[in-house]
Amino acid sequence: MRTRWLALLAPLLGLAACGSDATEAPVVSDVAAQISAEMGTVVEVTWRTDIPTQGAIEFGEDDRYGRITSRETAPTKNHSALLVGCPQDVDIQFRVLSDGAPDDRTHTVSTGTLDGAPELGVEGEQDLFLTLPIVTDDLTQITVVDPKGRVVWLHEDTRQTSVFRARVARDGSGIVYAATVYRGEPHQGSAIVRVPWDGSAATVIDIPWLAHDFVELDDGTLVSLSYEYRDDIQGNKLIQIDPDGTVTDLWSAWDCFDPETHISSDPDHGWIHANALDYDASTDSFLVGMRNLSSIVRVDRGTGECVWTLGRGAGDVEQSGGTFVHQHQFGWFGDRFLVFDNDGAPGLESRVLEYDFDEATGTAQVARTIVGETPIFSLILGDVHRLDDGDTVVVWSAAALAERVAEDDSRSWSISGPDGSIFGFTEPWTDPGRPDLGPHFP
Repeated sequence: MRTRWLALLAPLLGLAACGSDATEAPVVSDVAAQISAEMGTVVEVTWRTDIPTQGAIEFGEDDRYGRITSRETAPTKNHSALLVGCPQDVDIQFRVLSDGAPDDRTHTVSTGTLDGAPELGVEGEQDLFLTLPIVTDDLTQITVVDPKGRVVWLHEDTRQTSVFRARVARDGSGIVYAATVYRGEPHQGSAIVRVPWDGSAATVIDIPWLAHDFVELDDGTLVSLSYEYRDDIQGNKLIQIDPDGTVTDLWSAWDCFDPETHISSDPDHGWIHANALDYDASTDSFLVGMRNLSSIVRVDRGTGECVWTLGRGAGDVEQSGGTFVHQHQFGWFGDRFLVFDNDGAPGLESRVLEYDFDEATGTAQVARTIVGETPIFSLILGDVHRLDDGDTVVVWSAAALAERVAEDDSRSWSISGPDGSIFGFTEPWTDPGRPDLGPHFP
């Protein structure tokens, strides 16, 4: 009798009746999986629920799943999700999640192939995906590589301009990359290209004279290195590309440096030859690498002020323990500054210099040097990332080799590219389909 009365009063008291759930589980139906016609490793899953829910898909190569798509932003009865970064020619198991709760049925879909995908040499295994341009003389393949070193997404750029940087779009829609120089020289036909995950029609923004690198901000604004000329001197500037395609100038090297005072070490390749760009959200500033000054400058986004410059050619930060020459990519992590140093070591050997960096006192002291297990010389490009577990991803670009280096300098994982190829700049990601999780580094 008491149980009966509680059941009758439950709706009035906001309680669940004894022996029943507070909410009714949704009924999942019409589950379907479709392989993208243009990208055989991308799967669109659709399904219905009888009540509105916020859905997602849990998926993987076995019944442990391991990956989850982003949860839908609003409740609905008609659902869809993209499974991104699946390997070629495998069975993918997946199940529906409704408001985080799994449906009791497992479904299977077989992925397709990526025509022309390069074969990569792999040693070891890790837990990260990489966005990685693979460049040859007549073709750039923009790839996503999974933790096992398998190419799981591929777009080929045949416009003959070099692609040194590709990034996961911040809105989760696909890949954005910059097609820039032609045979090492500035090119009027350069462009920013956005490619959806499913490989359908790309969006191209034609922007003349783009240089090697760019960043994307959270709101979809792009900031890129670009070339500019004054008095027959080839310099560089930062330009902003708004989501609507509007292009504005943000900063010029002439704002802080003088060709008569800050002398180019390689005038055949321009004055400063800006070749790398990062954005630091904590200070709302850009880090601009200037190869021909062997220097890296921090530029305040709001004022255009050059806050400090690290390097031998234009620096005001006091360096000790070693300097870099003709550097490429780098990483600033508060009290640590990592630089891919192409030419600073004795002999033909590139390296990574890790500085104990004190911005307040303007000092940088070398705390660690990372070199190849055998000497590696990367004449061009080169990249470095400090991961949040203390490991370091180093990209020896000219050798088409990327490896994960532990704090004791042991190598736990590496990939190598086809003969005659070079690697562009990379990004490590927990999951390329989930940019909301962020890059896998501090």
